[in-house]
Amino acid sequence: MIKTVLLFSFLIWSTSVFSESQSATTVKQLKTHQLGNISPLHRSDQIYLAGQPVKEDFALARKAGVKTVLNLRTPSELNWDEGSYLKMLESFTSTFPFGRLIC
Repeated sequence: MIKTVLLFSFLIWSTSVFSESQSATTVKQLKTHQLGNISPLHRSDQIYLAGQPVKEDFALARKAGVKTVLNLRTPSELNWDEGSYLKMLESFTSTFPFGRLIC
């Protein structure tokens, strides 16, 4: 199971963190969400957890209000320049390569 999960690039997408104030003790439930061809995709309030979107899905996500993408994939796992494309969409991106887990 862990190997399957590691095959996906989990992205955390967030709209503006400060747009709604909530109590620190409020817990939001993670729910299945649909946006383009992204699979799996789950959402809890303003945070999305997702598998690797295709290029077209990033544009849909930006239109849906996504402003920040945290990429956990290593550069060798991507065959295109995701960071440059996100900058073109005026999205902020950060890369935190998770790498491969050796079992």
